Amino acid sequence: MANFSVTPGDWDLMFGRAEVIGPAYQITISFGKRSKQVARHGYATMQGSPGNAWATAAKEKASPILPPVERVSPTPESRPSRLQLPRETACRITPERAHRSRVAVELKEGSVRRVALIIGIDRYTHHRLKNAVSDARKIDGTLKQRGFVTIRLEDPDEPTIKTSFSAFQASAAKADIALIYLAGHGVERSGSGYFLPQDFPFPVTALATKLYGISVGDAVEAVRGAYSGIVILDACRNWPISQDEERALSEQLDAIVANQREWNNVLLAYSTSSADTAGDGIPGTGSRFCHAFTRHALDHSLTMDECFRRISQDVLSESLRGQQPWTYSSLQRSLTFTDLPRFFLQQRHAAQNVGSWATADYTATGIFAGADNESVWLVTPATAVRECLMNKARIVGAAHLGRYLLLASQDGKVWSWGDTGSALIFDTSSRCNGMATSPKATRFATYGASKVSFFKVADGGLKSVFEEDMKFEIYCCKFVTEDIVWVGGEDGNILSFDLRPEQPTVVAFEPLGYHINAMALSHDQSSVYCAGQTGRVAALNLSGNLLRTIFADLKPKTAWGLRATLSMVAGDDLIHRYLFDRRSLPEQTICKLEQHIAPVDFHSCAHAPGLPIVAVGSTEGMIHILDSRDGQILQEIEATTSSICGLVFLSDHQLAALCTDGEAMFFAAKLS
Repeated sequence: MANFSVTPGDWDLMFGRAEVIGPAYQITISFGKRSKQVARHGYATMQGSPGNAWATAAKEKASPILPPVERVSPTPESRPSRLQLPRETACRITPERAHRSRVAVELKEGSVRRVALIIGIDRYTHHRLKNAVSDARKIDGTLKQRGFVTIRLEDPDEPTIKTSFSAFQASAAKADIALIYLAGHGVERSGSGYFLPQDFPFPVTALATKLYGISVGDAVEAVRGAYSGIVILDACRNWPISQDEERALSEQLDAIVANQREWNNVLLAYSTSSADTAGDGIPGTGSRFCHAFTRHALDHSLTMDECFRRISQDVLSESLRGQQPWTYSSLQRSLTFTDLPRFFLQQRHAAQNVGSWATADYTATGIFAGADNESVWLVTPATAVRECLMNKARIVGAAHLGRYLLLASQDGKVWSWGDTGSALIFDTSSRCNGMATSPKATRFATYGASKVSFFKVADGGLKSVFEEDMKFEIYCCKFVTEDIVWVGGEDGNILSFDLRPEQPTVVAFEPLGYHINAMALSHDQSSVYCAGQTGRVAALNLSGNLLRTIFADLKPKTAWGLRATLSMVAGDDLIHRYLFDRRSLPEQTICKLEQHIAPVDFHSCAHAPGLPIVAVGSTEGMIHILDSRDGQILQEIEATTSSICGLVFLSDHQLAALCTDGEAMFFAAKLS
């Protein structure tokens, strides 16, 4: 009996679970990690059943507003597309006989971009293996992390594999990338050959291979319907057979080699060279090829050709040149395993001479930006205009209610700004560093020098809810929900406030040990990213426990950043030689200079609303785009030569950045 697992990896799919129990098989369908995704103007849920999955969308209920402020809803044309709802996806399993598992998976057009069929066989009647099934599971997990819908078969017989190829071919025809991974025994000549199913009748003969072997050509045909196809054979490629049998088998394989001339837009990878063996590895550790694949396939920066080149290098090195992977590629475009988009500069605006803070505008098409002075600017990809001018007030933060603004000034005052001008609402009588707002704009907070104040929209106005004096200076504040808010700052102190009780409760988390300058909530609302001093970025769960440290003591990477940190200890000529002519310097001089390179600081952090993407901005003008699922670097953008003081995701596919020199930049996403 074969085990099957089908998991859509498209991030537009939500949480759901359905199990189908039938004669001799079970299938589990899982849709992501969450049941609800909240967007700016609505939410979507995904429900699963044994035969189908569907998405429904509903508008959020309007939150209370602050009279005389009128909440102005964006028009459908201007409403940002925060959440892309997938078309209906249907997964079905069909047995032809009660005693034998057969797979048929149907994926409706437009539902899935990437599909993979993964097969691992250990339980041969002879010559059993130890790691093929575990390797298949590792490959399965790796591909799921990169957005593949996977089907995994363990120890299938020959009819099951052939049926799965036929079903997979139909799915591949509707996919962008189709991949087949085969781990087990194989026989090969001149770049093509056969994969041996679980019920293969050993010993290997030409006749048995022809009748029971699975042709690599059949695997290629199963993926050729996709825009790009990949076949990976992680198997031995030599078997001891007689000269007569080898001659007959070679003739059959030569015919397959001739068919390769028609294999366009296909990548075919072998874990070892022709006529060589592939190490199965120590039980539980996996093959060298699998280990290298699971590492490099997660690297967002590598093309597939480069990925397999590095896999080959690793396997060759680890085997002491005893195992040489081989790749045949006719891919007609540059592909990567990443399922996340890359960001490219769309527009720049020099709104003002300096910058300090930024927040999304009411339509999420631009940002409100300020520089701790009297002006607040509205910046979009098209324009940059002064939105308001507050005489004798140093504005440090803003929040929006429709087309009206709430403004926080450095002296602790909260103002409203509308068509008729400004009006003082509250005076907290404490120095303020910034303002934060809840997801639905029903609660607000001001924070600063040892004090945080909370407000809510209620009873036809803005009401003060709670104030708390702190023992540390607060540098950032983030609403996790409408009622739960985190504040962070000096020495890595973090407090969580629950505003639901009449007397709000406070929980102190374990300090991180470095100043926290910015925080961002993950798209699935399961973790908070904290960025701050000495090049550190960490992810915490909602209980305040450390999940992972992404960056620690990150050093400058740009010539400008290195020059800025070395200028305190070296002259221009020495710095220039270090940057551009390092070979001319003694090793001792290089070591002394590198000892004085101080880590960068992070002053801004933002998370995409619907994708696992987090962005952090550094003092050297770099924007680091990270995969929040595993902390892998997705992209590093050398944006400017000044500090990135504000980052805002306007949507999953548009990122706005504000620099301390007053320049605002907009980046648009493009999927590879």
